[in-house]
Amino acid sequence: KTRNGKQLEWIFVPTRNAVRGQGWYDNYDENTVPSRPWKWSDEPDKLRSSDVCYDNGSFSRSHCPSPPTCNFKSKWGEAKLCINRVPTPDKSFFYVLVMKCIPFWENCDKCICGTITSERKNGYCKYKGQPYGDDWVDMNCHSPGAVSVENYYFNPPNMGTMTRNRRRKRNAH
Repeated sequence: KTRNGKQLEWIFVPTRNAVRGQGWYDNYDENTVPSRPWKWSDEPDKLRSSDVCYDNGSFSRSHCPSPPTCNFKSKWGEAKLCINRVPTPDKSFFYVLVMKCIPFWENCDKCICGTITSERKNGYCKYKGQPYGDDWVDMNCHSPGAVSVENYYFNPPNMGTMTRNRRRKRNAH
């Protein structure tokens, strides 16, 4: 499907797969849409100052691709950007897993296995470990590590050295 002449994509960030199709936007039916959609809605997401993405063995903000453009409206209403972040195996920080467009009335799981501290640009994810259930994302919040989204799979590398290096950099500022 296209919106405003563009093929929709969602991005599986760890492998840089831009996946054509927008199940997150289109897979609803009339019974799914709330009668008062604004009641459930949260703010459109954005890349935040704390966001990092994986590429070639390391996590860095510079590894994050540009988010998809979600400026369209169709049967389910206006779209908004939603970025799913997940914790590393040692739970010391979260990284960007998926960037996608969802209907404005849908609540975005900005921090899978956690909560976001603020809707502002400097908000970050805090690990809470609560169970997570979703039709698209498969992850064990009590023991984060391997995660899959549809047919895409990512298992972060051993975090021991990487986390210490990241903390050293953070403490050096």
